[in-house]
Amino acid sequence: MLKVLTVLILNKGYIIILLLFIVNVSAQQYKSGEVNMGIGGIVSIGLQDEVGLEIRTQFNTASQKSSYTLAYHRFFRKEFENTEVFNEFEIGYLRRVYSWEPLKFYVGFSYFLNNYPISELERNTSKLFINSGDYNHGFGLKAKSTYPLSDKINLFAELVVKSFGRRYDTFGGGISYRLGL
Repeated sequence: MLKVLTVLILNKGYIIILLLFIVNVSAQQYKSGEVNMGIGGIVSIGLQDEVGLEIRTQFNTASQKSSYTLAYHRFFRKEFENTEVFNEFEIGYLRRVYSWEPLKFYVGFSYFLNNYPISELERNTSKLFINSGDYNHGFGLKAKSTYPLSDKINLFAELVVKSFGRRYDTFGGGISYRLGL
């Protein structure tokens, strides 16, 4: 069952449907909060030839002190003449720890599901993840900051330390838009 679910989640067509479904459900649940959609870029800290694209949905509570994140990452690794492509799905929770107007700083954790070909024999790889066939399950610690450009548009930067090992840690940034739901 887990393998079927991960195949459906990592399939390109189902990602958009899943994100739209989550936005619809969350809009009903967090009527006094807000829902943000965002896009950004990611770079791997441990591997210089790996970059990625991020599509995210973030649900902020009415108090603006905590938020829930659902994100899809698509990584591209250039090796010699080939470009390898990997997918990653993230569900996370963030809590605001400091606000220095207009900047806000958050920390939190996330669950990650990806299809990296991870070898435990590689340098900088940990044993703090579960491998289920072609997919890996792990967790990450996150630090994020946001800066508002307008009432509905925010810039964000995020550092993620993942349980897969130092080679899989990422830094990303992008822009998000608050939906009027």
